[in-house]
Amino acid sequence: MNPYDFCLKEVFSNKQHFADLFSTVYFKKRLLLDPDKLSLYDKETHHDLGFRKENDLLMFYDDQFFLHLEFQRKKDPYMPVRILNYKYAGIHQQIKTDTKLHLLYPVYSLTLYMSKSKWEHRKTLYECIHKSDWNKDEIPDYEMKMFDINSDPIDFMCLYLQKFFRII
Repeated sequence: MNPYDFCLKEVFSNKQHFADLFSTVYFKKRLLLDPDKLSLYDKETHHDLGFRKENDLLMFYDDQFFLHLEFQRKKDPYMPVRILNYKYAGIHQQIKTDTKLHLLYPVYSLTLYMSKSKWEHRKTLYECIHKSDWNKDEIPDYEMKMFDINSDPIDFMCLYLQKFFRII
């Protein structure tokens, strides 16, 4: 893991910061996450679900769902595909475990984009697919959730995160 991601992982491994970011950005305060119900999903001790090692930070919330935070510094035109792949891998690997109710936990992904310039690339799966005569019912569209520190408001977050994003 590069030093930049290591620093971000340290900041957002704080359950209060993680809960604040997801509650306000992903769930738009419709769901206020309780930091005490978050548990860090450590790949070394939780290999049973086999989440891909490339994801940056993963937490499990109250035995209900996974929250995946991906750090991105460079523009990647295929970012929606990468995020969808992380979500799919997380869900797919769950079928290899013996779940209590034989139901799968959803994976909510948020991309935290921290670069010097605003994100002006693709955000949906359909934007990544060559336009031709293809059946859109065959592949459902997907729009990734992203927080861009260059253009998205930060004043609704806790003071610590506001200061952190302003420094970056």
